[in-house]
Amino acid sequence: MLRGYFGKEALRSVNPEDVNAYGAALLASLLTGEEPMGCSFGDITSLTLGVESKGGVFASIIPRHSITPTIRRKMFVPET
Repeated sequence: MLRGYFGKEALRSVNPEDVNAYGAALLASLLTGEEPMGCSFGDITSLTLGVESKGGVFASIIPRHSITPTIRRKMFVPET
């Protein structure tokens, strides 16, 4: 299932509990304001953001995984 989604085989040599503990340690260092081992983190949008346009079509404005804050401009003309 993962291979079909990501296009590569999952790494089985890593202990999932270690990965979870490492992630918790990184989050704790971010919450305390410390620099976590030279890593930098940013917020991203998890979903594509947009509006419903004419005919119920979804018009994408900000694609998923865009770094926030972000600015995107798209012109929409109202129906007369």
